[in-house]
This record gives sequence, C-alpha cells and structure tokens, in this order.
Amino acid sequence: MLTLADGTWTVAFLPTEVMIDLGTSGTTVTLATTEAGGWTRDGESFASGNTVQGDANAATGAANEYELTFADGTWTSTYRPARMTIGGTGVEAIAREDGSGYDAG
Repeated sequence: MLTLADGTWTVAFLPTEVMIDLGTSGTTVTLATTEAGGWTRDGESFASGNTVQGDANAATGAANEYELTFADGTWTSTYRPARMTIGGTGVEAIAREDGSGYDAG
C-alpha cells in the first residue's frame, strides 16, 4: 500500500492470502505471503512439503492428512492416507480419503 503523508511517500507490505482445498474433504487452509517472500499459516512459518490435517471425517472421526506443495506459483494438496499392516499378512490397509473404509495395497 502506498501512502503520502507530510510530503513523504511510504510503502506498507500487504500480504496476499491464498486458500487451498484439501482434496475432497471440503476443508480449506489459508496461507499468507510474508514480506521476505515466504509463507505463513496461522502466523507460523509454512513451506512447500509441509503437511496439514483436514477436518475430522464424519464417517470415522479421524482427520485426513494432506501435503501442500508450491510449484510454478500454485499451491496444491495431496492426500496422504493412513496406512497399517494387517497383522501376519504383509498386506497393507490404506485408508480411503472419504472415510468409507480401506483398500488393500
């Protein structure tokens, strides 16, 4: 923002905010630019590759995790499913994003 006071121009930094949708969860997060060229979330430093939790899933009560990536001037989110090994089988259960169950992997 440019301001003229007493014959002197001053410039104040105005952060830009972006909202990122977290997959199909219906949750969004807001990031803001910093004067130094970085990003913040809720006033804390935030970088590409950081993860965030979505809102609790109505079906399971658990929150999904998403990795946020900044590339070519755009933020994207990628669902990071919870994974667990099914005892004694070596088969991995992978949580579905919609909370409807698991897929075998």
